[in-house]
Amino acid sequence: IQERINFLQCKKSYENNITTFPNDYRNYLRLGIIFSKNKNTLKNSIELLKKASSLADSIPLVWLEIARVYGSLGNKTEEFNACKKILSLDPNNPEGNKLLGKILLSDNVTEALIYLEIARMYLHKDIELLTMLKDAYIKLNMLDEAIAEIVKLKDLKVNDLELRKQLIDLY
Repeated sequence: IQERINFLQCKKSYENNITTFPNDYRNYLRLGIIFSKNKNTLKNSIELLKKASSLADSIPLVWLEIARVYGSLGNKTEEFNACKKILSLDPNNPEGNKLLGKILLSDNVTEALIYLEIARMYLHKDIELLTMLKDAYIKLNMLDEAIAEIVKLKDLKVNDLELRKQLIDLY
């Protein structure tokens, strides 16, 4: 709530907490997340998130935020590496699997599909995930599976005419 009401005061509070509790990763993580939401402070966020990872290397959320920031910065290699770290800590992490599947979708659709299907076990109604699955199935000519995903998407996006057209085309 404080972050929405008074960002500068909240930032100052986290910075004070970092000074008072330098070994608590949560302050670095939260401040890094706050900084990642603004283009002007996006690069600063990675430094804070890296510090959080050095204090709490085994927490997938830290690596997920690092992956998201690297993705926003356009650094695909570091984003990929952070996703791999997430999945080494928690192989069934839905957000990590979704993100890694998204990264791989343009280069290696077959491998991407593995990660996307793992994510689907947990994120049943995630429109972005279902859309990526649909696209992967179409690229791999798995039309029955693509149709099933479009039907799910159609139920979530009721008035989407493009989905209905795509469904007709696949039928």
